[in-house]
This record gives sequence, C-alpha cells and structure tokens, in this order.
Amino acid sequence: MRLKGRLFGLSYDISLSNVSLDYKTNGAPIHVLEDINLDVREYEFVSLIGPSGCGKSTIVKLLSGVVVRPSSGTAMIRNSDVQSATKKKEVGVVFQRASLMPWRTVLSNVLLPLEISGNISKESMTRAKELLKFMGLAGFENAYPHTLSGGMQQRVALARALAFDPKILLMDEPFGALDAITRHKLAVELLRIWTQFRKTVLFVTHDISEALFLSDRVVVLSRRPAHVKQIITVDLPRPREVEMQETPKFLAWGREVRKLLEDAE
Repeated sequence: MRLKGRLFGLSYDISLSNVSLDYKTNGAPIHVLEDINLDVREYEFVSLIGPSGCGKSTIVKLLSGVVVRPSSGTAMIRNSDVQSATKKKEVGVVFQRASLMPWRTVLSNVLLPLEISGNISKESMTRAKELLKFMGLAGFENAYPHTLSGGMQQRVALARALAFDPKILLMDEPFGALDAITRHKLAVELLRIWTQFRKTVLFVTHDISEALFLSDRVVVLSRRPAHVKQIITVDLPRPREVEMQETPKFLAWGREVRKLLEDAE
C-alpha cells in the first residue's frame, strides 16, 4: 500500500493506485493485474513494456473506459474517475489497427468522434484539416483508407484521436502491425507530434529500443498477473536524435530492460 502523491499537494494526469483486475469467465476468474501503482505527470511520455499477454492492453482498456472498473484499487484521470474523464473528452486512444471506416474519407474519419459527440463546427473542420496537414496528409482529405499505406492509416488514426484536443493519449502498440522501417519513421514522427501538441502519453509496446527512445520513463511489467517490476528513468536530452540509440547509456538501458523481461517470463 502506498500514500498517493496528491496527499502532498501533487496531482497527476494518470494515477493507478493498488489496482488489481480479474476477468470473469465461465470457469475460474483470470487474474490479470495485481496491485499496480503508477502515476504519470502532465506532458510526460511513459511506456509500458512486458511479456505478451501480461496485461498491458488491459491497463489501456481500464483507462479508456472499455473496462468499467478495477476489481480493487482506484484508476484516476486528472483527479476524476475514468468515466467522468472520458465523458469530458480528456482521453484519446490509438490502437494497433487504425480501424478506419472504409466507406468514409480520410477527413470524415478524423471528424467521426466530433460527429458522435455533436461537436462539428467550422472551427473543428479547420482543426481537422490542419491536423492532417501537420501529419503530412494534405491532399489526402478525400481519399479512402484502402488507398493509403499502413503508416498513413495510422497517421489518420492519430489525427482522429487528436481531433477533439484530449489532454491524454493512450497508445496501444500503434506501430505493432507495421514493417520495421515504417515503424521507426513513425516513432520519430510521434516525438514531433508530442512536442508540438504537448500531450500526456501512455504508450504500450513490445519493442525495447522504441520504448527507451520515446519515453521519459519505461515501466517494466511482470508476466500475468502483471505488477510493476521496475521503472526506468530515461534521462536522455530532448529533442531526441536517432544517434542516441547507439550511445553506451542507451545500450545499457536496453540490456537492463531485456534482463528484466527475461526474468519475467
């Protein structure tokens, strides 16, 4: 059990306190998360990494409101419960698959969350077009998803998540389905986007170098039921340069994370 930081006058964009979660099944319940404690500060970029099936995506589902509530403990977003925060549109989510509507154009896909919430306006239309331009998709507003590469589709998905200007981005292996070269390019692009729009990011990945290159902190999870094994602070200067991945410090962090993951299996 821990004392929460807000008791000392601190507040966090994301706060998980002693969170455990069981999935109910026809048989015995599946114990997925066990006593997870994690606070993420405003504008911080934090990655979750752990063995396959350990519960990383479950944490995203919990914070996005897909899973209603933990079995025990508390999950808070900006000092509110998750359901209140999602209603206030404080959370944007990007998944591994872009999940674009194939019958809608690029622009109408980006505008979809605003249509659902009834917030379409001249200003929101302008913002959507500006987002697409920033993502390098100017001229593709009227294209359909099947005409785009996988990387371009993920850029559309990211623009859609940013369309209503959320405070927090939850990203569940957003580059996992892409080839290595495209994945690397989009990681560099994500840092540019994060710098420009100043969002708090919780990022799920299986890629150790990706986690270290992007993040302020890397949270290493155990096998299921997941608990936090270790949190590594990545004190590389920003803006990050690709060459930093070849430094002795970066390589040492990589070895440390790899050893933690091997021990977690």
